Amino acid sequence: GNRLPLLDGVRFSFMKDDQMQLLEFQGGNLEESYRIPNEFFADIVDERKQLKGPFARFTLLRVPSVGTQYYGMLMTDPVFRDKRIRQAFNYAVDRSRIIRYVLRGQAYGPAIHGLVPPALPGYPADRVDGYTFDPVKARALLAEAGYPNGKGFPKVTLQLNAGGGRNAQVAEAIQGMLAEHLNVSIELTQVEFAQHLERIDAGQTGFYRLGWVGDYPDPETFLNLYYGRLVPKDGGVGPINSVRYVNPAFDAVFEQAIGTTDHAARMELFRQAEQIAIDDAPMLILFYDEDYRLVQPYVRDYRNNAMDRRPYKFIWFDPSAQQR
Repeated sequence: GNRLPLLDGVRFSFMKDDQMQLLEFQGGNLEESYRIPNEFFADIVDERKQLKGPFARFTLLRVPSVGTQYYGMLMTDPVFRDKRIRQAFNYAVDRSRIIRYVLRGQAYGPAIHGLVPPALPGYPADRVDGYTFDPVKARALLAEAGYPNGKGFPKVTLQLNAGGGRNAQVAEAIQGMLAEHLNVSIELTQVEFAQHLERIDAGQTGFYRLGWVGDYPDPETFLNLYYGRLVPKDGGVGPINSVRYVNPAFDAVFEQAIGTTDHAARMELFRQAEQIAIDDAPMLILFYDEDYRLVQPYVRDYRNNAMDRRPYKFIWFDPSAQQR
């Protein structure tokens, strides 16, 4: 019988340090804590992805995210304009190993299909053939591109947004894998997020880290990133198709999908379009996200979802649970 919303207000605290956020949460100063620091994940969550030990008193909200983490490879860059190099990079990365040893399991799964995540309802993501770990094929492609065993390969810089955390840890792992399996040197550089995006959108960085979370539950929101008509003809700023991928074959099928109202036919056309782009490998797609959120035991009706839309108006605090 109570009127919504049930809380008087909501206060957000922004903390760059995941460890500090977790400590504040454990101390009862926060009602929720988004994401679990990778270095503590195995101590907090068991193999069944359930809370354990002293953290079992909290509530874990876990949901596959409509989000994908990837590295962009600028199609106009002198190094990455060669598809064989882009494919070699994709085959040289052991995504499962990154999830197990770097993320400690804090992901939905390795991105061995396409850019569109499997959490997107109704889309046959598993029917998109992506890249699995195959160092032999990776080395063969690099040699075919003119760099046997990485000989003569130019030094490449991977640009990350500043802040450390899992992005830096993943980048260091990939840096090591490319050195081990391709014998190529990758330099890491971190810049502030605003500057990071400015350089990417302006086409000023050849290799960069980004992630994409769906704006709406449809493959179009992801496949727009490959749409050639979104590449500026004058070489100016292009914030959506930041890899500057242009393939008329992709564009034709993508446009056909956009104009199709039959749901099943639309999904199949999107799948065909995505396969064209994935074969061209304009991105090194890493893993599909899974959102982990800890909340205090007295928090009720926190409604979590794959789009990370949080209707706070339903949340209420249970006084009896607060007193325990």
